Amino acid sequence: MGPTATDATRVALAMIRADWQGDEDELAQLWATADDPAAVARELAHLCRQNIERLAYVGGVSTGEMFHRMASLLVPHPDTGHVTVVEMASVAKGA
Repeated sequence: MGPTATDATRVALAMIRADWQGDEDELAQLWATADDPAAVARELAHLCRQNIERLAYVGGVSTGEMFHRMASLLVPHPDTGHVTVVEMASVAKGA
């Protein structure tokens, strides 16, 4: 953060710190008192994208691949359970 840091940047970084510390009250208070919540949201998105780009670089993949990998975490993966195989040919014959 340099001399060009905006209020939105300061609030966004303070929110990230509050989240890191698990301070839900501070997080809510920062969001509620933000002069321009949309600007804070854009700044949070910008900071996230920058970090995703850094992670992708370190991981040796493209940013698009990193987004793809992160999105795959949202796909539900049901727990495996007992599987019963039914031979459909024997069911059709009445065996």
